[in-house]
Amino acid sequence: MKDPHQLALIRKMVDDLNVPVEIVPCPTVRERDGLAKSSRNLLLTPEERKALPVVYRALKSGAEIMASKGAKGVDSAFVIMREIFRSEPLVTLHGLEILYADTLMPVGSEAHGEKVREAFCAATVFAGGKRLTDNVRFKIKPI
Repeated sequence: MKDPHQLALIRKMVDDLNVPVEIVPCPTVRERDGLAKSSRNLLLTPEERKALPVVYRALKSGAEIMASKGAKGVDSAFVIMREIFRSEPLVTLHGLEILYADTLMPVGSEAHGEKVREAFCAATVFAGGKRLTDNVRFKIKPI
């Protein structure tokens, strides 16, 4: 689940091509401070490594807002996440999204329906020229 875009694409391909396999997503493995485990973490300077838990803090805050407010919380979630990212000068935010996990469409951009859906807050950041991505999933209730 470290790369939700790739997971959604693989699920869609398996479904469209009727491939007889079961896809079993695994949760993102994290360090004690919340940073998603990645081979790129070994390329970080100690200062960059110390700064990067800001990514998880920001995404977790956005996911908590979305889980409690639903699609109505999108603007608030973006404001809070950007504010948290601005607090760490060694991390440059490159991209920030709040998407439905099944369609990869922005939350609030399509009919939500009557069921609880899975969604995620995702970020792409740079630290010292190294690109890292992360996401935090949440359940979003019908409006």
